[in-house]
Amino acid sequence: MSSFAENDYILEEKKKKSRFPPIIGRIWYSLLYFFAAGATFATILGCWSPATQKFSLFTTDTSPMISYLANATGFNETQFQHPDLPDAWSWGFSGTCQLFNSTSKDTSCYHAYPPLFTIQDLVAKALSNSKQPDTDEVINTWNTALAAKPSDPAYSALAQSDSRRSHSVSLLRGAAAALIFSLFISLNNCFSSISLFFYSLDEKSERKYRHILFGIAVFDFLLFAGALVMFTIGMVDGPAALASGKSNGFGSGVGPIGEVGYIVMLVALTLRIMSIPIVGLVIVCILGFELLLALFVGYLIWTCMFKVVEDHQPVGC
Repeated sequence: MSSFAENDYILEEKKKKSRFPPIIGRIWYSLLYFFAAGATFATILGCWSPATQKFSLFTTDTSPMISYLANATGFNETQFQHPDLPDAWSWGFSGTCQLFNSTSKDTSCYHAYPPLFTIQDLVAKALSNSKQPDTDEVINTWNTALAAKPSDPAYSALAQSDSRRSHSVSLLRGAAAALIFSLFISLNNCFSSISLFFYSLDEKSERKYRHILFGIAVFDFLLFAGALVMFTIGMVDGPAALASGKSNGFGSGVGPIGEVGYIVMLVALTLRIMSIPIVGLVIVCILGFELLLALFVGYLIWTCMFKVVEDHQPVGC
């Protein structure tokens, strides 16, 4: 019997040695969730002020919006134009900023969480302190055009603006609530994982605690992804439709891709799922393989180019 017990003990010790060291998993989880919480907080502050305008998620240009409204309503484009109107508006989770191409004009932001401003609101805010004599006339032109209901299907975004606005508001509010909830989960997960360094738990209890944290991380990942999708659809159904002149909200006058806010959100989203050590290990291995492949291909291209140059080297050089 003693030999069997000794064998079981040896097997159990081997299993323990072959497992992923818990301390590494704790450090990995804590660090990644710490950075995820920081990225989430930066996302929430997007467009709160000119300093956080860099974390915007969408940019809608004024010029294509004016062209769209002029074509839809019969107004002349010059009737919408005003020297104090911004060249574009950027949208983040905490407000909207007006942007100017001219360096003589400063960026200004109107904060609200979520940013439920209408185009009428933004035009009125932009021109509220203007001293130009035609300011009221320009504001009236914008308000009249935005209230129009053209029958031409090409301008359905304007004709359906009320229903689209209602849908957009619901989605933006849902995205804002999901993002705040996700931030609380991030902070809770970060502190909960750090607490494992200060409490002594038996192996079974610690494994159960880790599995709970991993399950919460998956839920947080899905919640954060939902917030990103809802905000995007909310913008597409709202202001972006008029700026792009297309029913789907994407066009030359709308720029969600390449915005720093989107990059930060995608980083925060990736960190959440990578906080699970096995998932993070797989992703790191994939990225490492792609990096090595890129370096290998680059080396082959460089070698071939060097060979071609060497073969065509003039005699005597």
